[in-house]
Amino acid sequence: MISPFEQVSDELAAGIRGLERASQVALFAAAGTALRANYLAWEEASHLPSHAELLDRTINQSIAYALGECGTIDPSLLREVESATPAESNDVSGYPAAQGCWIAVDAALRCGLGEFDAADGAWYLIEPMIQATSERLFGVADPGSALQWESETCALDDPALRAALAALSESVETLRPLPIERRVFEGVISLLAAIAP
Repeated sequence: MISPFEQVSDELAAGIRGLERASQVALFAAAGTALRANYLAWEEASHLPSHAELLDRTINQSIAYALGECGTIDPSLLREVESATPAESNDVSGYPAAQGCWIAVDAALRCGLGEFDAADGAWYLIEPMIQATSERLFGVADPGSALQWESETCALDDPALRAALAALSESVETLRPLPIERRVFEGVISLLAAIAP
């Protein structure tokens, strides 16, 4: 039997799978944009070299692709993103959202390049809020398998997590019609502010 979090992720994945490629790119680019401030705060607190320029360049290229303003994604960006993505947590809070930002922009690039089943990225869109909600409710990001069903069910009743999941669902539906207009994309970015802890 799958857990409540897995069920929610699977439902989101099914919605994402039904989107056209440009819409998938738009969803992940909007999510990366929504999590951008989280990454920048974590990066500064971690005293790491800045990757803000690369992050912005990647987001902008993904947006241009999704809106039909350019026909291709530069594959060299993917290698740069892979090397800049935070791979290991440190003691600075906010790591899941910081990593989630980079995973979202990586997924946007891979979708645009046709190298990724976008549905596989569903979990990463909800993980930052799941972990933040679990930390707030239970004092830990992962309460463990003994309490998994109860803790996940409780977390899914949390208003902030419910708002994040509703925003993702609405974003998928909003991005379904093509072509995507800039004002529609900007509305999705506003909706997805709910996924940022």
